[in-house]
Amino acid sequence: MNKGYTRPAVWGDVSYIAQNMREADKAEILAASGSTPEQALTKGLLATAFGGRTTTVCLPDDTPVAMLGVLPAGQPDVGLVWMLASNDLKNIQTQFLRESRRQLAEITDGYRVVYNYTDARNTLHHRWLKWTGFKFIQRHEQWGLDGQPFFEVCKITETRYV
Repeated sequence: MNKGYTRPAVWGDVSYIAQNMREADKAEILAASGSTPEQALTKGLLATAFGGRTTTVCLPDDTPVAMLGVLPAGQPDVGLVWMLASNDLKNIQTQFLRESRRQLAEITDGYRVVYNYTDARNTLHHRWLKWTGFKFIQRHEQWGLDGQPFFEVCKITETRYV
C-alpha cells in the first residue's frame, strides 16, 4: 500500500482495533455471537495456530485500522472469512479498496470457497463484500444470538472447481 500497508497481525492490534471499532462491526459481532470486539479479534488471531490467516491493515504511522482473516471451517478447502475495522480505515479508503481484492486473494489462498454471515444493517460492509466479489446467497430473517436479519455470503476462490 502506498500510504498505508498490511502486515501480519500482532497481539497489540487486537486491543487498539477493539477500542476503536466501527459501531456497525461491534453490533454485528454482538448480534452474531454475543462476543465483545476484543473476543472476536482474539479468536481470529488465535486461529493462526490452527491454519488460519490474519493480517492487519495499518496507517503509515503503524496505527492498525482493520484486521481481516480466514479460519478453517471444518473442511480442508472451506474457510470462514472475516474483517473488523475502525473508522480510521476511511483515511486510506481508496488505497484499501484498490488493494483489497489482492489482499483477500492472498489470505484465502488454498481455500476453494470462503463464506460468512453479515448483519443486514452493516451496509458499508456489504459494499466492500460486493466489491471483492462475494455473492449474497440468502437473507436469514433471524440469525445469531439476537435473531437479527443476516445475509449469507460466499465467494468461490479457485475457479478450477466451478
